[in-house]
Amino acid sequence: KMTIPEVLIKINKLLKKNKCKKIVITGGEPLLQENDLFELMRGILLSNNNISFEIETNGTIMPFDKFKTEFLKNKLTFNVSPKKECVNKKIIKNIMKNYNCIFKFVIESQKSYIIWKHNINTLKIPKDKVYLMPEGIIKTEIIKKLKWLIPLCIKDNFKITPRLQILLWGKKRGV
Repeated sequence: KMTIPEVLIKINKLLKKNKCKKIVITGGEPLLQENDLFELMRGILLSNNNISFEIETNGTIMPFDKFKTEFLKNKLTFNVSPKKECVNKKIIKNIMKNYNCIFKFVIESQKSYIIWKHNINTLKIPKDKVYLMPEGIIKTEIIKKLKWLIPLCIKDNFKITPRLQILLWGKKRGV
């Protein structure tokens, strides 16, 4: 296991080499390690003030108030992708109230579209913050779903994210 200072050294070298502007933190569930995550983000910003962060979360853990601190203001976006079996309305409303955020919902079927549309309306999630993504790991499966999902998104004014990495490279890793 690496220490936070060791991780910071590696990240700072990568940032200098690649001139990144945004770091996306994904998991598992990154908020399970909030204290370390906060210290890591703070350490990165001390060396690279032009960096922003996106934390991908399933919306089941309330973010610490520490994430609302001034040094992270306008530097942090939560990308919330709830699972239909564990939508926590209190946490989602807290994130919407206190943070810059977007929401990504995985659409498995037309029935799941109807369920998510209802949840989005019930939670009063602004449509400009909603992205719908067809579920699938095979190009033909995704294209088939996109054919009925795109017209629904246009009709209901949702954005769509088509799993471009699968459409371009299939299951290939490291691209």
